[in-house]
This record gives sequence, C-alpha cells and structure tokens, in this order.
Amino acid sequence: METITGQINLKTSKEPVNLQEVLIKNRKAELYIEIAELLSGLLLVGFLWGHMFFVATVLISPEIFNKVPEFLEAAYLAQIGIPATI
Repeated sequence: METITGQINLKTSKEPVNLQEVLIKNRKAELYIEIAELLSGLLLVGFLWGHMFFVATVLISPEIFNKVPEFLEAAYLAQIGIPATI
C-alpha cells in the first residue's frame, strides 16, 4: 500500500476513513461549529419563510400587499431591518 504524505498520513486502501475524526481533534470546537451551523440554518429558514409570506400577500390582494410595508413603517421595523441587512 502506498501512503499520501503531508500533514495527514492516510493509506490509500479500500477501508473507509472518517475524515471528520482525522481533521478535528478538539471535540469542544466541533460542538461550537455544529451550533453555529444550526443557528445559521435556522436564520436562513426563518428568512425564507418570512420572505415567502410577505411576497405571497400579493396573491391575496393588492391592498394587503400594500399594508405590509405600512405596518413595518408604523412599527419601526423597516428602520431596524434595512440597516441590519446593509
């Protein structure tokens, strides 16, 4: 069997290698990475659902579609959300 040299010495055989166990030595760091992935995924899902809801209001009626930004302006949510995204 030949080996691949470098920082990690892996044998090129038919045996499966779990690269996550080889590359990540610190289990606590792995936990923090998993939590960051979870939170970013939840934020993405929340954004997509909210965006679909607001865009879908045009299908209900144009009046409701126009009332959404009026509500956001009245509740000062547009002044918070727009600078946060920029």
